[in-house]
Amino acid sequence: VAIRCKNMLLLESLPNEILLEIFYWICPSDLFKSFFNQNSRLNLLISASRFRLSLSGDQKKTFDYCCEIIMPKILKNHVVSFNFDDRHDRVSKHSISQLLADIEEFTELKSLTIYALFSSNIKDLIPKLGKFECLTNLSLTFMHQRVQFISRLGNDVETDTKKICKMIIWKELRALKHCKLAFPHTMCFQTTMTGPINLEYLKISHCNLTEMIALLKHIPKLKHFSVCICTYGEQYPEYELPSLQYLSHFALDSRWISYEQTEYLLRHMPQLKKFVFSGHSLEFVNGNMWERLIVQFLPLLQSFEFSISVRYSGENLDLNGLLLPFKTNFWSDQQWFFTFDYYPLESSENLYIYSVPCKMSSMYLKKPFNLQTLTTAT
Repeated sequence: VAIRCKNMLLLESLPNEILLEIFYWICPSDLFKSFFNQNSRLNLLISASRFRLSLSGDQKKTFDYCCEIIMPKILKNHVVSFNFDDRHDRVSKHSISQLLADIEEFTELKSLTIYALFSSNIKDLIPKLGKFECLTNLSLTFMHQRVQFISRLGNDVETDTKKICKMIIWKELRALKHCKLAFPHTMCFQTTMTGPINLEYLKISHCNLTEMIALLKHIPKLKHFSVCICTYGEQYPEYELPSLQYLSHFALDSRWISYEQTEYLLRHMPQLKKFVFSGHSLEFVNGNMWERLIVQFLPLLQSFEFSISVRYSGENLDLNGLLLPFKTNFWSDQQWFFTFDYYPLESSENLYIYSVPCKMSSMYLKKPFNLQTLTTAT
């Protein structure tokens, strides 16, 4: 029977198991400030709790408190999630290096998210990644202004980020299910693989078509996939893409990739339920083309998010003619509607085409505004 004092349940009356579960869901800095040093029992329970550490360079006081007060008092192998974000470059290189040194002791880590590392710290991170045998979630993002390629001696010309890619395809991170890699240069996956990779959720940036297909051949159970493809002069991929029977969500940011290549990818995704497409070519502004592709190859598609941003000059476009193929019964039956925003400048014309509601992250407009809008939603 729980002990009550003036009709209130005392925290100390709860069993250890329940207290540990409660502490797990409390922010570590709040947990220590509220309960640590209240009594010896709570101190022991807090020190033995599982922790989800989240540090941001924007919150300097919390960052310092965690590094100076919390980290020395907790069991390092009880940290199950670690999130570090310094996108505004407010943490010293020395402090980041110290954090990476501490990460090595997080032997039971299941989730690791690092946003905006210095390239000099990537080298320190690589040997530690392979030690996280329980790691199921990995997210690494590098800011463009921070990445500097590290010079190598001898014939070793691979960058450290390519080594991270190799760790994934060589299955050194055996438990990994969710992975996000955002590097400011093209990622390399073409290498000898040891067998199928267990990834189910993957988001990568700056990958060419051949590299992407080389990777997908070895992820048979991939369910969610997001990629920015930067293809220069590739006509046909070097590898044949197998049918991705488990893939239900696909987000494609197309950079210099043709419609023919896009269709080649989608033909191998028969179970697709959600497709998010963004591109930068008028070639993709063709409602008849998309309708045929969806009807023929994507029978299970339930959600289609579409955005095109094009800047051009010297062309007289028939906006109503471009919009008309998106007004057929096929699009209205699916409740998929589109908007065309035409915005002329002195030196060029700007055209934004997007599905409604708009999911575009930004739109460039310059005064004086002279925006013409057409839509299929009315």
